[in-house]
Amino acid sequence: MDERARSVIDGWNRQDADRGTWKNHWQAITELCLPERNDYTVQRAPGMKRNQSVYDSTPVFALQQFANGLHSLLTSPTLQWFMAHCDDDRIDQMRDVRAWFDIATMEMYGYFNGPRHNFAAQSHEYYLDLGSIGTAVMAELESERSGILFSTRHLKECVIAENEEDRVDELTRRWKYTAKQAFEAWGTLAGEKVLKAYGEGSDKKFAFLHRVRPRKERNPDRSDSLHKPFESIYVSEEDGHVIAEGGFDDFPYLVSRFSKTTGEIYGRGPGMAMLPDMKMLNELMKMVVKAAQKVVDPPLQIPDDGYLLPIKTVPGSQNFYRANSPQTARITPIETRGRIDIGENMLSGLQAAIMRGFYVEWMMMPSDPTDPAAAGKGITATYVLQQRDEKMRLLSPMLARLQSEFLGPLIERTFNILWKKSVRMKFGPGSPFPQPPEALSGQKWHVEYLSPIAVAQRSSQLDSVGRLMMTQAQLKQMFPNTPAILDEEAIMRITSRDLNAPAVALKSAERLAQEAAAQAEAAQALNGSEVAKNQAGAAKDGATAIATMREAA
Repeated sequence: MDERARSVIDGWNRQDADRGTWKNHWQAITELCLPERNDYTVQRAPGMKRNQSVYDSTPVFALQQFANGLHSLLTSPTLQWFMAHCDDDRIDQMRDVRAWFDIATMEMYGYFNGPRHNFAAQSHEYYLDLGSIGTAVMAELESERSGILFSTRHLKECVIAENEEDRVDELTRRWKYTAKQAFEAWGTLAGEKVLKAYGEGSDKKFAFLHRVRPRKERNPDRSDSLHKPFESIYVSEEDGHVIAEGGFDDFPYLVSRFSKTTGEIYGRGPGMAMLPDMKMLNELMKMVVKAAQKVVDPPLQIPDDGYLLPIKTVPGSQNFYRANSPQTARITPIETRGRIDIGENMLSGLQAAIMRGFYVEWMMMPSDPTDPAAAGKGITATYVLQQRDEKMRLLSPMLARLQSEFLGPLIERTFNILWKKSVRMKFGPGSPFPQPPEALSGQKWHVEYLSPIAVAQRSSQLDSVGRLMMTQAQLKQMFPNTPAILDEEAIMRITSRDLNAPAVALKSAERLAQEAAAQAEAAQALNGSEVAKNQAGAAKDGATAIATMREAA
């Protein structure tokens, strides 16, 4: 066996064995809230039923709502959720620089929202993993067919490692391909056993591994794949040899943890926190169903003599008994006197707790007609917006980790891939990006997040501005001579920026200056015409007076 292949295989076996406790935990969670992925410790055949252990679907629904909420509030395909900017604000305000970043941003949106790249569907699966087991993995790889392909990987296939800054920079994936798939991916390099099975038309599957980690030794002056910052090795487990070797300029796997405990590599999500409630709900639902069955179809007590067996309980059936049997020797139901109402109350409490544990209430608009703010007149739009912003601000810790471990690396890698492609095409026709302005030479850039959650985080500044305007209005009423120190234009621009309003809705500073100059010129012309009119009137009045005096003389 090749020594490098042995290193990859042994590394996988060691890391996979070290997370045995995690896999048991993930199995217990996904069996109750994500049945389609509950195969961490159990091998299941394709098409096999996976929800046989679920008696109450509230955890499944809560997780789906959690993923739907993150998808619509963070990476919605119908909303602009980020914008690229130059770090130097002075340069960023230049018209040609702003136009170039707008084009670059829209080009990246084309990859995120395009059906060929599959980001929308894969990001939803990503959020499902994040909400259930707390760790999610997405691969962003260059593809000959679609340019960039996004794919969420099952965590059972991936083991990860961190660097000294607690950031994931190493990942090994193990999966299986059929002989046909392996041949299409690597051709004759797939291995002897694969080629033999492919020639025979066999559907047998073979295991392969892919390890990506920082390259220990490289020449920074060389740009070929074997000297890139991250090494990439594909290994055939069946044949024990390296299939392909290359590299990446940046880490191609986007690994995010919902929350993380010191000393642990894998994350913990809402599914872990709510596992006790989910288990109790499932067991309680089984108990309540059994109690209801005893009430609806109760067990029967039958005398040991006087009836012809078997007893028939179907509708319209006839049972024969001895005519002289006493009245007490009749078939009667056994009343268990079970308190189903108590079980239902407990179920309602657990279901509500699980919905809260998955932040469903934080991601949904307030709609409770019994709320004091809605008494007698329905919920107002102002109340809805205030409640929405308040709930979204509570998601700040989760947003911060997602920005640093998922959204930031996602946008940066997409930009780098498209930039390198543009450079290869010399920014000519068909290039993703146009030729950048000279002012951007040597400049760094950053991302501003514009999703509804990010906008809600900034809404506190708008609240401060609003209170300042109210204070000035109150002072004006008490002290009419209070100076007007507020800059209306600055307030409107701050509000527009924080609310993520389209830039085309605002007039530029140049246009405002032109309009102010035109208004001043018009006012001056109006004043001039009034003066001329007054002078003409005075001259006319003088001439009339002189004529009157002459007539009198």
